[in-house]
Amino acid sequence: MPLFQLNSYIATFMTMTADVYVQKNVQSDSGAMLRQWVYDQTIICRAMVPANKSGKGTGDSKTYAGGAAGYAESLDVKMQSPIRLSKRFRISGITSADGEKVFLEYDRISLDDTVFDIIAMHPVLDPFGHIAYYECNLRRAQVQNNDIIAV
Repeated sequence: MPLFQLNSYIATFMTMTADVYVQKNVQSDSGAMLRQWVYDQTIICRAMVPANKSGKGTGDSKTYAGGAAGYAESLDVKMQSPIRLSKRFRISGITSADGEKVFLEYDRISLDDTVFDIIAMHPVLDPFGHIAYYECNLRRAQVQNNDIIAV
């Protein structure tokens, strides 16, 4: 019996969808190990940006530092999913119930979907001790594409 059924009460608040990309390791002609992310499936979910309680946020999550630190952009998102996800996966293409893209790279002309790494994942139990869904902490990936990169 599956842990999650689409006709359960959980489906009432998971009105969004997200694309899941699975990491695959490949070897180059020179023998170097490379990784790439391959589309696996689209899942239902609920994603939101948690409130910043530290009061130190800059508003746009961008930092400009000199030297090696340079420019950095961050975005943390909490996502609930009926599917157990791995840190070897990436999430992108988060879409609202009405089909509108939620997280986009607004500083790019092409308005690409934001790509997220999975930082942590844990199950949430219902009152009867069964797994109701999984909660994931996502963070904007530094490299915003799923091309092949060195390990």
